[in-house]
Amino acid sequence: MRKVARVLASALVLPALAVAQRTFVVQGHRFAFRDAVRQAVHGDVLLVRAGTYSANLGVTQGIAVLCDAGVLLHADGVYGAGLSIADLPAGRVFRMRGGGFLGSVFVPPLSVWNCVGTVVLEDVGVGVARVENSRAVAFTRCSLAFTTVDRSTATFADCTIRGGATSNPSGGAALTATQSDVAIAGGLLRGGDALWTLPATAALSIDRSHVTVAGAGGTTLAGGNGPVAAVESTTGTLALDPTVTVTAGTSPAIAGNVLVTRRRIPAVTTSTDPVARTFSVTSWSEPGSRTHVLLDLPLMQPVASIFGTRWVSPAAVILDSGIAPTTGARRASLALPPLPAGLPVTLQPLTRATSGRVSFGPPTLVVLD
Repeated sequence: MRKVARVLASALVLPALAVAQRTFVVQGHRFAFRDAVRQAVHGDVLLVRAGTYSANLGVTQGIAVLCDAGVLLHADGVYGAGLSIADLPAGRVFRMRGGGFLGSVFVPPLSVWNCVGTVVLEDVGVGVARVENSRAVAFTRCSLAFTTVDRSTATFADCTIRGGATSNPSGGAALTATQSDVAIAGGLLRGGDALWTLPATAALSIDRSHVTVAGAGGTTLAGGNGPVAAVESTTGTLALDPTVTVTAGTSPAIAGNVLVTRRRIPAVTTSTDPVARTFSVTSWSEPGSRTHVLLDLPLMQPVASIFGTRWVSPAAVILDSGIAPTTGARRASLALPPLPAGLPVTLQPLTRATSGRVSFGPPTLVVLD
């Protein structure tokens, strides 16, 4: 652990320290959030106090938005989205923690467009979300609805995503992936229930995409309350951990032109205690397997390997290594050195199963502060 701390304090931290940081305290009038975002530049931090704020604006800077309890960002425009994170360049990170959005199917509260940089949302009540043409978008412990991922790479860890019986452009599924690479670890995807003449919808819709669903201690894909599958696909691939719960009102529960691979999929979930200055990691894998949790700065581009897609460099630090217990959950904790706000890292599990199979699991993007 001391070696990891030294790496974080040197190779990972020093580049970030070169970025000057200003802190804006957002409170008071309805447009205070909008005004602060327009003034902020790369590296700045917004501390948003409880209140309701207008959020109809675009963000192109790598900033941190840290919200108190009781923060609501209102997407009150007629057209477009509420908060639009767009054209974020490589090496920049937009991070939001806490808070919630008010919006509708017709005015999505959150959209992410054309981002090469990293976008991380933690503990946010998002509602409807759209992700398009973006390289690395991570949702952790978020509440979402009618979420679409188009030509992008996205991860969802311990999220709740709900669909609905509606004719909105997302098709009503809880999560729709189009020409994308999506990883899900933990949480609930629930399709919409039938309403009047509108049919129930699936939890997951796959269109020319690759989707990985890990068990991670409890993942559920559930169709709505009508005759609908949990997973529907026009064409694509689905890697599914056998511990994932899949429920549907029809058979088969996974329908359409999709190649399904069922195998144990390693995953990593995290939590940070900023008061105690600790960072906790739980790796999920087959009991008895040898598990390594690798830590690195985010790669510009994932690399294909014989063990699966690699999201960390060959110089990645081993954060934890050991044998998975009978529960499949191995936990480790790291005391954090002083860090600048908004430092992004990638965690990825690498396991050797009892059968001898070696494989990478889906990555987890987190921001340490």
